[in-house]
Amino acid sequence: MSTIRFSALILFIGVFVIVGCSGPQLSVSKGNLDFGAAETNQTFQLTNAGGGALNWHIKDDQDWITVKPFAGSTSKDSVMVTIAVDRSKLEPNKYQGKVMITSDGGDTTINVIVVKLRNPVVEMVTSMGTVKLELFPDVAPIHVQNFLNLAKSGFYDGLIFHRVIDGFMIQGGGFTADMQRKDARLIPAEFNDSLHNEGALAMARGNDPNSASSQFYICLAPRHELDYKYTVFGKVIEGMDVVHAIGRVKTNKGPDRRPDMMPDQPLEPVIIKKINILVDYEPMR
Repeated sequence: MSTIRFSALILFIGVFVIVGCSGPQLSVSKGNLDFGAAETNQTFQLTNAGGGALNWHIKDDQDWITVKPFAGSTSKDSVMVTIAVDRSKLEPNKYQGKVMITSDGGDTTINVIVVKLRNPVVEMVTSMGTVKLELFPDVAPIHVQNFLNLAKSGFYDGLIFHRVIDGFMIQGGGFTADMQRKDARLIPAEFNDSLHNEGALAMARGNDPNSASSQFYICLAPRHELDYKYTVFGKVIEGMDVVHAIGRVKTNKGPDRRPDMMPDQPLEPVIIKKINILVDYEPMR
């Protein structure tokens, strides 16, 4: 009698496992998302490995993490879920957060790892004073690295602000005092959410969005019509009075404009003597 009951128990258990396997089952393609120091978006694949419909919901435990989509119902098709991180909410350090997925086919957690670097800071010494600039590698890493590389190589030493428009911007980094053009490699656009506010540092370019090189400009006032059209990669943190003083110099314009000079070129050269690196672009250890 006991043998019959034991066999029935085995049969019952066997049926239970089969029924369980035929229902929805949660499966994800990644257990960790490491964003390092530069990435802002990553994806993982959420799949129903069983049968029926898988109803799922995703929560995160940090305000610098955003999940899209955060809920849904999945049959056999996979869903790509995007995780975004916002480093502007973080201080320099290494951080770990969690993305928790709950469903009627099981639960799981994905670890999210992100590094916030110390923003580089440079000191631009000009013939009219010193300007200190903070750079934004989170949103424009290629522009920041390019600018730092040029500064370290001495590329900017002795160049001038060749285009100055009071109330708009001062532009430099491409011509010597005797107006010999100096070129560097082209870099791709990195349009971002940093706006053209007063003191914004951005790269000049030609008609091609990917034609930025060495020439940069600093805004003397908000110029939001340029937002998302030119790459902002830093801002003035000290010396805005020097920037405005440069913006007020006499330039080549009006009815007496000289044909041997560029339009809006300062009549007396404003020279970039040197750009010193105060805080370099280095990953957190």
